[in-house]
Amino acid sequence: MSYALRNTLILLATLLLLGAGGWIFLRFSFAQEILEQESLISQKENEVSRLSATADNFTQVQEMTNTIRFELENHNKELLPSANVAAVYGFLDRVNRGSAYTTMNFAFRDSVRNNDHGLLQVRLDGDGTYRALFNFLTILEQSKPIIRVTDIRLAPEGSTRESLNRVRYEMNVDFYYARGGTQTDPEMLVRTSVPRRLYNPFYALVHEVPPNEDNLVNVEQSRLVGLVRSGAYIIDQANELRFIPLDGPVYLGSMIRVNMNEQTAEFRLNRGGIRDLVVLRINESINESE
Repeated sequence: MSYALRNTLILLATLLLLGAGGWIFLRFSFAQEILEQESLISQKENEVSRLSATADNFTQVQEMTNTIRFELENHNKELLPSANVAAVYGFLDRVNRGSAYTTMNFAFRDSVRNNDHGLLQVRLDGDGTYRALFNFLTILEQSKPIIRVTDIRLAPEGSTRESLNRVRYEMNVDFYYARGGTQTDPEMLVRTSVPRRLYNPFYALVHEVPPNEDNLVNVEQSRLVGLVRSGAYIIDQANELRFIPLDGPVYLGSMIRVNMNEQTAEFRLNRGGIRDLVVLRINESINESE
């Protein structure tokens, strides 16, 4: 074996030994630390994903925070400055206006004194529409003075069509006022925002049918004599020829559809809470289905 080949083999063996020794050294000396670092990297990646999702909602959260901070800074609840009953009545009179108006009666009941605050107890009763009463209570609750409604009684005003949306009410209300050096803001802010839509649980589902004051076509006493795509010709309850356009009003409802092939006109009626679909056919009596 030549001297050069022998040296080459020795060098190769030396390199193999160095590589194997280095791998063994790293494997057994740093294996646990590598595993810990891999676990830490995985945790960091999860944290980055969570923070990225939070950052995506930053603008929305910031707007909500600014809104709540503004309301907190500009709409604090406050004790009344004194036990002035006239001031309490004046505040209630400011609330009981516009969309929150009811025929309200006011009566002073009692006064309770504590070291740092007192209570003026008043009784309110009256009547009005359910929406107006709800608006009154909403404004009362969200306005600045600290107020507590201790009990309330509601009842429908009557069963006639005119009174379906009206209720009678009685309530006891406590107004808190400052005593014993307690600081308060004398301005009594009234916040008048109210909901747009409101369901009246006292409204009777079945009620009196309103009279035909506008002399609309009474479908149940009329007959269909002609059809066009935009409406129908009808002989009404007074034996007069009337044209009803599509979606046009009739007594207790409106015309919703014409069918040229079947020669029919369909009407959606509401008989005091009872809804019907009435079908008129040319020269035939009416058909009804719910």
